[in-house]
This record gives sequence, structure tokens and C-alpha cells, in this order.
Amino acid sequence: MSDTATEAAQAEREQLGARILQARTSRGLTARALAGLSGISAGTISMVERGLATPRIDTLVTLLRAMNLTTSQLFSDAAALHQPLRLADRPQLDSPDGHKEFVLTRRPLSNFEVYIGRLDPGRSNFPEPRSHGRSQEFVLVQTGTATVTIGDEQHVLYAGDSIEYLSSSLHRVTNSGEEPLEVLWVISPPALHPKENTEAVDGSGHV
Repeated sequence: MSDTATEAAQAEREQLGARILQARTSRGLTARALAGLSGISAGTISMVERGLATPRIDTLVTLLRAMNLTTSQLFSDAAALHQPLRLADRPQLDSPDGHKEFVLTRRPLSNFEVYIGRLDPGRSNFPEPRSHGRSQEFVLVQTGTATVTIGDEQHVLYAGDSIEYLSSSLHRVTNSGEEPLEVLWVISPPALHPKENTEAVDGSGHV
């Protein structure tokens, strides 16, 4: 990784950490109190807030769930409402397992959240099919081939295909093709993914 790329990645870590710190302190929570609510260790929370580690997606949503926040709310900027969200400015959530999410809504506006998800071949957004809440989810395949599992059913979707389901059903999206998969998620009302405690720091600096 070039020095410029390394500096950019560090800046993103620090910005994310600062947002999490602000969210925690605005709720009057200590790191230890948030650890008790989330199951994520206070040490891990401290590392994330100081920009020393990037949280995996499941770790991040677990922390946000404990603070009653969505990812869109974390990245929201009230002053930027009604302003275009440029491609280069999309908040990006990376996971070392090959799953990336890009938040397209600055804030949920109480009705929905929109994400773009990218999966490498053979990767899934969850290790196993999961359920959470009672939101309606809409999935549109933009590029690649997806196998969408809903309960006992499996559906193969190609570019332009879409499907809807309730998040209370066991579900998972898998890249079953040979090329990167990109899907558009619309979730209404806004809902976080299921809780998963992920404490270990891997070699990439993710927790």
C-alpha cells in the first residue's frame, strides 16, 4: 500500500472513531458502560475510537445497536440534507471477509436506508442465514450473480433481478458467480443487522 493510501485509510479510521466517540459521549456512556451493553470489550472500543483499528461491519452494527443508532445516523450530517452525495464521498464499511457496504442515505429519514453491497466470489454477507427485526428488505442485483437464501428457499438472481423479503425470515446473499457481485439494498424501516460479537484484531487491523 502506498504512503498516500495508508494516510487515507488512517484518516478514515480516525474519522469513524471520532464519530463513534461522539455518539457514545453524547449519550453519557463510558467505554465500560458501552462494553456492557454491546458485549464488545472496552479495550476494543477504545482502539476503534482512537483510530487504531477498523471495526468489522458486524462489530460496528453491534456497537450502534447498543447505542440505538443506525449506520446512516452515525454518518449523517444534518447540514448536508438535500445535497448530492457524491460517489467519492460515500461512507464505506469494509470487512476482511470480502464484504463491503457503501451507505447511500445520509440519514434514514425515519423511512428507509439504502446501501450498496459488494461481495467477492464465494462470499456471503453473513456466515449463516440470519434474521433480525421485522423490516422489509429489497435487493436488486446490479452486477454479477447472487444466490439469495430465504428460509428453505434459494433463488439465483442475475443483473437486473430483484427480490423482497422480511428481515424476520432467515436470509443471506451469496456471490455464486465468478465475478464480483454488487447489490443494492433498500431497508424499510431502517434496521441493523443481527448482533455478532467480534473481538479479535486480525492482521489487517480490523476488530
